[in-house]
Amino acid sequence: MKPTVRAATLQGSDGRPSVGLLSIPRYYNHGTQLQLHALQTAIADLGYDCRVLDYRKEFVARLPVGSRLRTALAHPGRVGPALVQRGVDRYIDSLQSRALQRARSFEAEELRIAQPLLRRFDDFHAIADRYDAFVVGSDQLWNPLGHLGDRAFMLEFAPPRKRIAYAPSVGVSRLEADAVAWLRDGVRGIPHLSVREATGARLLAEIAGVEAEVVVDPTLLHDRAHYERLAAGATRTRPRDPYVLQYALCEDRYLRTQASDLARALGARCVVLPKHRVDVQSRSRNTIKAWGVGPREFLDLISGAAAVVTDSFHGSVFSILFGTPFFTFRRYDDLRHGASFSRVEDLFARTGLSDRIVGLDSAPATADRLEVDFATAHRALAAWRTRSRHFLASALRTATASAREAAGG
Repeated sequence: MKPTVRAATLQGSDGRPSVGLLSIPRYYNHGTQLQLHALQTAIADLGYDCRVLDYRKEFVARLPVGSRLRTALAHPGRVGPALVQRGVDRYIDSLQSRALQRARSFEAEELRIAQPLLRRFDDFHAIADRYDAFVVGSDQLWNPLGHLGDRAFMLEFAPPRKRIAYAPSVGVSRLEADAVAWLRDGVRGIPHLSVREATGARLLAEIAGVEAEVVVDPTLLHDRAHYERLAAGATRTRPRDPYVLQYALCEDRYLRTQASDLARALGARCVVLPKHRVDVQSRSRNTIKAWGVGPREFLDLISGAAAVVTDSFHGSVFSILFGTPFFTFRRYDDLRHGASFSRVEDLFARTGLSDRIVGLDSAPATADRLEVDFATAHRALAAWRTRSRHFLASALRTATASAREAAGG
């Protein structure tokens, strides 16, 4: 049973300064859970009592029926596929019940989620004095396509001296006027400012005149050994025979064909993490559908694969950390996700792995391209990790000292 976590006070229960970490704790995506665990652990390793704030955002009510009907009539070609995909999503969810259980077990075992439950911005005022510092990050928390106007993700409920941004992503390259105002006003109130991509730093400099440190994704604050320990707790055994792992978040048939072809070329099976209708419908004898995969099992599958074929940022990250040969595909069928590909490009440029990107205009994912220069990539990551940890340590030290001084301590 998950223990009840008491909300922190200005001093943690063991005397350490307290830090409230704001992200998306109840979104059961492998990368989201692992990056949150990674950031919480990194903060704790630096000597702080870090608790994840239980923000379960109260979303705006659905559009009125008349508005939805007008939208459907204006775009009739989208209605059928949307209804089909919704049914497929529900079917996949029913098959993935064990994966959800494992994700929740990971949450209970690895995340320290604080009370109270937070639904609206006004709820945060009750906790503004309970922590010495607040950290917002990582993930696409500053993406206006999903969080436009959310003042919580700008930490506006807390005094400016307590605000730290660690590696949030803007996720888009162009902004509408309302998004410009939200981001500009929000980031100007955060004295300890960092982002995950160089494109995001350039955008904030342009619209707000601020300088943001470009830091590693939280998952990269730790090395391979850290994730081997997590993977050791996997409860679903991976295949004994060689396999290629396919982890595709978008419904890209080109990626899936390439994964299958690569597996056959290597004399291996293709292990698929089902996400879409095309995955469920596949009847290939060479394919293994991997149901019931939680964060630990996800890590274990990547570490043991002969190769990984993915369009996922974190699928790429863990392939790099484990030294597993991989290919990362551009997303062409989803403009919303495609806009966030800059995080992949930025990471690969820094690590010398840009040749791992596969698109319609590049060489395919073939067996003769599996040699990867991980030694150079790991050296680059080690240096970037050191700088990023220094940023985080300095920000926390300054913020918590200021909070104690303001409290008269």
